[in-house]
This record gives sequence, C-alpha cells and structure tokens, in this order.
Amino acid sequence: DRAMPSMKQPGRDEVQGPPRRPNPPGVELGARLAAAWGPTPDPALLVGAAVRVQWPAFELLLALDGGPRRRVAGISGPAIDLRLATATVAGCPTLPFGSGRRRGHLSLCAGFEGGAMIGTGFGTPVTRTVVQPWLAALIGPSLTWSPSRRLRVGAAIDLAASLTRPAFVLDGYALGFRAAATTVRLRIFFALRLR
Repeated sequence: DRAMPSMKQPGRDEVQGPPRRPNPPGVELGARLAAAWGPTPDPALLVGAAVRVQWPAFELLLALDGGPRRRVAGISGPAIDLRLATATVAGCPTLPFGSGRRRGHLSLCAGFEGGAMIGTGFGTPVTRTVVQPWLAALIGPSLTWSPSRRLRVGAAIDLAASLTRPAFVLDGYALGFRAAATTVRLRIFFALRLR
C-alpha cells in the first residue's frame, strides 16, 4: 500500500488573513464657555467652538474663542473698549479611565493661541479703533466624561502666558491699559463625536 502524505496543521505565522486597516482617528465638534481673568480689565465671558482629533492616547485641539467688550474708564469721561479674539492649537496627552457610563479622560493640554486684541476709544471727539496682535503659550488640565458614545462633557483650567502684552493709550487723556502677563480661565465644554 502507498502511504498517504502526512498533513499538518498550519502554524499561526502561515495563516494570512486580510491586512488590518488602522483605525482612523476620532473627530469631535464642540462648544466651550469660559470665565476668564485677564488679559482684559475685568473678568470676561468667552464663547468658542472647537474641533478635537482623537487617538487612543493623544488629542489635537483646534479652537476659536471670543468675548464681549470690556471697558476701561476713569471716574468720568472717555473710555477704552477692549475685546480679544483667539485661535488655539494644542496637543493633549490623554489618559482614559473607567468604562461604560463611568468612562472618562484626563488630559494635559499645551499649545499656543494667536489672535488680536481690539481697542476702541469711546466718548472722544474722534473714535479710533486699534488692533494689536495677541500671542500666548498655554497649558492646562481637563477632565471629561462620556455619558454616551457620541457625547462628551468636561471642564478645564487654562493658564496662558502672554508673549505680546498689547497696550492701549487714549490720545490726549491720562487713560491707558496693558494686557496682563498671565490669564486664568475656568472652562466647561461639550462635544459631539462625528466619527
């Protein structure tokens, strides 16, 4: 009799399935609201929108923020109205924790924001608006919670150090303002996952 050829079980390295495609990063679109101390004269409310691109342990944040005018004024007479508009780019190493309804993320973001501080004279014979550049380095922790797969809410503390410190002086009056060197913001935000 002829012997049948022996059969062997293929090894794990010999089995080739379809190549794995890397998972694309997640993308979130959200809104944010902050109470800010500095650089404008009084505490200000900032409103913004943000896009987050997410990998398992890192996020890229792109945001736009702006606030209403804040006034610098003497006891009586003219004043300077100030407002700040910024665009932010930050990288955020992220540590996930929990699961299910207790799923969350702890992040530490660092980056830069650029924009403009706009000053307008008020109560003078000639109204003039001056725009000065704003550039700041920022860092801050954030804590987020996901009540569902597509929704995320969170809070953050941002500390920004101004690299430009815009200054405004009202011509012919003893009235001026220089932006604070540091800015502290307490922020809340929510985001909707797009993919």
